[in-house]
Amino acid sequence: MRIVWRDGKAMTYRLEKQGFPFSTLRDSLGGIWERQIFVQSNAVFTNRANGNRIFVPLRPEANRP
Repeated sequence: MRIVWRDGKAMTYRLEKQGFPFSTLRDSLGGIWERQIFVQSNAVFTNRANGNRIFVPLRPEANRP
């Protein structure tokens, strides 16, 4: 998976351990992230080492009704 931020910077995440609703991913800098998928298909990525969280909605704001 790849996230491209508004400032143009990007980060790539590689699946380390598949699971549902939790999976483990590693970012391109070596950080470990826990991905949680919710019933609505929204996802939250949490880096337990530094407390960072990324929320990924099912639909981007531009596509919401």
